[in-house]
Amino acid sequence: MRFTRDQVDFWGYAALFSLFLGTFSIFGTLNAVSPGAASGAMLLWLGVTWLGAGLTLLHLRRLPYPARC
Repeated sequence: MRFTRDQVDFWGYAALFSLFLGTFSIFGTLNAVSPGAASGAMLLWLGVTWLGAGLTLLHLRRLPYPARC
C-alpha cells in the first residue's frame, strides 16, 4: 500500500490535532480535581515536548526547508 505525501501530511496533522484536543481534556479534568497536580503535569508535558523536539532536531541529517514555488 502506497501513500502520497499529501495523504501522510493530512492524516499526520489530523492525529496531532486529536492529540492536542485530548491533552486539553485531560489537563482540564485534572485541573478541576487538583489544580496543583495539573500545573505540575503541564510543566512535565511541556518538558517532554521540548525534549522530543530537541532530540528530533539532533537526529536529522539536514534541516528541511519549505519548497520554493
